[in-house]
Amino acid sequence: MVVAAVLRARSFQNICFVTDSVFEPTPGARVKYMGRQLQVSGDGRTLSLVGEETLAGSCCSMLDTLHSLVHTLAVPVGEAVAMLSENPARIAGLGHIGTVEVGKRADLLLLDQELKLQRTIVAGKTEFENEQ
Repeated sequence: MVVAAVLRARSFQNICFVTDSVFEPTPGARVKYMGRQLQVSGDGRTLSLVGEETLAGSCCSMLDTLHSLVHTLAVPVGEAVAMLSENPARIAGLGHIGTVEVGKRADLLLLDQELKLQRTIVAGKTEFENEQ
């Protein structure tokens, strides 16, 4: 697997993960995006132009990527989080995000021990809270 090879070859501080996710992973769901009708694949992983096999994006979220890194590739949680937040922000020159520090925008995902989403905070405001 290419990702595993990259993880072995480079320090986690020099690896970034990003996603082209444009819709939720509901098989068969349709959405209009950039003036085109798209449909989620049967397995919920990708989006294609309706009636065509032209790939238009994925349904893989950053949280999905975190789960894959930790549970499938055995990456420590702290290193996985850095590759998903701190590293991309640093490399893109986005100094106002990527780490939790005074003066930075507070965009946070609060997870439980199993890495299930409990709360989403965007710019310091709770936007989602798991009611379980």
